[in-house]
Amino acid sequence: MAYPMIRDAARNGLEEFAAAGMTPAGLEQYRLDRLCELRAVVDSLRSEREQELLLDVRGEYERYTSA
Repeated sequence: MAYPMIRDAARNGLEEFAAAGMTPAGLEQYRLDRLCELRAVVDSLRSEREQELLLDVRGEYERYTSA
């Protein structure tokens, strides 16, 4: 049921780009830039999660070796 709303939002976004004079090449570059930003966010979140897991493993190891 949400699909038409998403499609309309995407269409509105494309209409805004067209009104601003965005060329297809410019739109593609914009898309690539946003994908790079998204990848950086995902990589950052993964890095944070890996650090949390490493701390958990170290804590478990210390509890195991001190017992």
